[in-house]
Amino acid sequence: MLDKALLYGWILDGQGGGQQLTAAAVPEALASATGPVWLHLERSVAGLDDWLQTVAGLPRAAIGALLAEDTRPRCDSWPAGLLLNLRGVNMNPGAAPEDTLSVRIWATDRLIITLRLKPIIAVRSLHQRLTEANGPHDIAEFMARLAVGLTDLMAPVLDGMEEELDRMEEVAEADHTQIRIDALTDLRSKASLLRRFLAPQQAAVARLTTSTEVWLTDSARLSLRQTSDDVTRYVEDLDALRERAAILKDAITQKQAERANRTMYVLTIVAGVFLPLGFLTGLLGINVGGMPGVDSANAFWIVCALLVVIVIGEWLFLKRRGWL
Repeated sequence: MLDKALLYGWILDGQGGGQQLTAAAVPEALASATGPVWLHLERSVAGLDDWLQTVAGLPRAAIGALLAEDTRPRCDSWPAGLLLNLRGVNMNPGAAPEDTLSVRIWATDRLIITLRLKPIIAVRSLHQRLTEANGPHDIAEFMARLAVGLTDLMAPVLDGMEEELDRMEEVAEADHTQIRIDALTDLRSKASLLRRFLAPQQAAVARLTTSTEVWLTDSARLSLRQTSDDVTRYVEDLDALRERAAILKDAITQKQAERANRTMYVLTIVAGVFLPLGFLTGLLGINVGGMPGVDSANAFWIVCALLVVIVIGEWLFLKRRGWL
């Protein structure tokens, strides 16, 4: 089972590097490794829950939280260790960044287990840095670096969303008809999805900084505190972005309504002007005997002049009433 579930395995040497582990070497490393052990596992592999309990020694309740289908960011201290769920933007090819990815973490002073369902760039980066002997020295630094890596990836996504909204505001200022309401709605939806997980993530990281775990060093707490502040700022930026998008949407909707009202007003005025003209010409067009001017050569021009007089009279009336 472990040969399918194990993605990365390391024994940290305290110098930024370490020894990579195969699935066969993991049980011995868990029993007698001289340095902290990091295992990165694919959580969808069948039988992983039994292995986590019998070999890794995790509590059954913690295993249920680590393997749950859908979770929100959280940080819980257990007698046997620390459980932490974090989320990061989805930067995999063809994926939507707002479809955040979850990394579940179980940590003690000698062991850290991370679980994922899809590839996570921040975790892959830690693995790469370990191969370059530039990785975390201990469990506390690993946790801090992972939180920083997940948070840093959010910055370009949020910047891109703000730039998109800035462009929409500029275009709307020049010609609001060029902005589609559904594009604004989509942007607000993305912001809401990201905020849904960022807000509890800020609380989870903040709780981690105040955790009583003795292996959590002061430098790691300081880094985590900065990460918590960054996440708080991102949440505030998302709130501001949603408000700006809502204001822009309302402004565009109002302008569209005003344009429609003006169009309807003009059509109403035109219909009102032509109503008496239509009535008069319709009356003169009935095919019955006794119609005046049938035998007069000037009757047509007299009627046209009468129509012009009526139009001028209507225009003066509408002008005086302030309807034009």
